[in-house]
Amino acid sequence: MPRERKTVVSDVAIGDRVIPVAAAMFRRLGYARTSTRELATRLGIQSGSLYHYINGKDDLLYQICSSALTHIEEAVRKATAAAPVERKLEVVIKRHLISALTDSDSHATMLVELKALSAERKAAVIRQRDQYEELIRTIIEESQAAGVVRADIEAKYLTLGLLNLLNWSIFWFDPDGPLTEDELARVLAAVFLDGARGGGARASG
Repeated sequence: MPRERKTVVSDVAIGDRVIPVAAAMFRRLGYARTSTRELATRLGIQSGSLYHYINGKDDLLYQICSSALTHIEEAVRKATAAAPVERKLEVVIKRHLISALTDSDSHATMLVELKALSAERKAAVIRQRDQYEELIRTIIEESQAAGVVRADIEAKYLTLGLLNLLNWSIFWFDPDGPLTEDELARVLAAVFLDGARGGGARASG
């Protein structure tokens, strides 16, 4: 009889799965309630073997948070580089939202579990987050100067409002629902740029 062939999962395949699998578990169970033993089981490896791929749970959370911010900043920088100033914020909204939804487990984990990082790594991620906020604030200031958005509200607060609108949408968006990602991006762009007041009128003051 022919000998049974065993299926061997390569180190590369496992390594590629660590972050997405961990991010999904951290999002569903919470960082504190997810053990490395459970993560190893989900990956189909022994608990001790997990440390071939990570230095520890805190290191893994840091990688998730940092990579989520890196991916979203790279996507927005690339998309807005050649965009005319009158369209830059629309491009920001679409690229940020789609990047966050594409990598929703990591992005959600970054938003909710950042506080669980060690002090040094938390500070590093916050610096990275601040750098991205500065990019968005600069684009908003350019848009204000060009008359694209109102200038009677500080760019700082418009930036925080926009990022809040975009970031937390990933928690309620249903990929099987009535809106596609592009359609949701258009809705959020209309709400932010035109307002929700009837007739599209902007609020005064």
